[in-house]
Amino acid sequence: IFIFTSSASVYGSSLKKITENSAINPLSNYDINKILCENYIKKFCNINKINYLIFRLSNIYGAQIQTKNNRGFLFNFIRKIYTNSNILLNTNGKYYRDYLYIDDCIKGLEKAMLLKKKHLDKTYNLFYGKSYIMPIFKPLPTTILALFSFIASLGFGYHVLMHLPSIDFR
Repeated sequence: IFIFTSSASVYGSSLKKITENSAINPLSNYDINKILCENYIKKFCNINKINYLIFRLSNIYGAQIQTKNNRGFLFNFIRKIYTNSNILLNTNGKYYRDYLYIDDCIKGLEKAMLLKKKHLDKTYNLFYGKSYIMPIFKPLPTTILALFSFIASLGFGYHVLMHLPSIDFR
């Protein structure tokens, strides 16, 4: 089984619950590249008769999560508070995010390797299933941290994997 981890960011920003049936709406080159990778994997695996699973992950958090390109909202948010830097959130005043603890993500991906054939060759969301409203700050802007907001739904990923994440963001 070929397993690819994509991103919930491919759905863009929405105040409606995001499910596997939600329309994609890429807002950045990162999102477009994730969608291109998903499509390439589907085509390659179909041509070569390889089973695949694509998981669109929500925001993963846990010990020592860092990014090189400033994509990790939570890490950057905490870093900016710690360094007393200005914060600008590119939102409409409401900013929702779903956070999935790294251990829950890994457990879900491990269970994916045991799925029956009827559940393969599909794209699933792997979310905690509960979105939180993030605080909005209005200092002088230095960096735009957030590009999208979404309300998560457990969706097919939960029902197929029978995996309920156990670590709440709070």
